[in-house]
Amino acid sequence: MKDCLDSAIDKGADVKVIGFQCVDYKVDFYIIDLIKGMYIMLHIGQMTFPASVKEMLSFVNEMDLLFRIREIFRESFNVLYTNLCHPSPPLAKASFKWDTLNSPKFRQLVSKIHNINRSYPFWYRRF
Repeated sequence: MKDCLDSAIDKGADVKVIGFQCVDYKVDFYIIDLIKGMYIMLHIGQMTFPASVKEMLSFVNEMDLLFRIREIFRESFNVLYTNLCHPSPPLAKASFKWDTLNSPKFRQLVSKIHNINRSYPFWYRRF
């Protein structure tokens, strides 16, 4: 999500990147934004997908959350599409961006583990 936001900022688009996390039948929706050098994730809402026909009524009651997410997505798409068709200089937010986990500093701290019998302080991409 962070790389997607950084890419949009480089193209001059102030978009809202939507993410989600699924656990069992529950889905949490998030928006990520860069505010004064901090990547902030805002929780939009949570909904439960029906596991049976009996639970369909509660799913219908939660449809307004999906409509809000669709509207956020539509607004972000329109901003990004406009900036791709008519490029503009990077936003002021571009000066606040940070390196991703793929930076050399992170690779020095954490390396890929190929031998699980060796002890490492951190495990990154274990499998």
